[in-house]
Amino acid sequence: MNPITYALIDLIAVQHNFNFVKQCAPNSNIMAVIKANGYGHGLLAMADQLIEADSFAVARLEEA
Repeated sequence: MNPITYALIDLIAVQHNFNFVKQCAPNSNIMAVIKANGYGHGLLAMADQLIEADSFAVARLEEA
């Protein structure tokens, strides 16, 4: 038996968490780290939710 594993990412929760971080550190720059294909939600969908980040980081040049 091979159980299927998947990640379910709530993009609204991502936005909420980002806004919370901004409130906690209002004078800080925020770098959003987007892992390969945004856990299946696509790099662009994740980047759209985090558009107010000061910068982005990825693991591989191909993802940039």
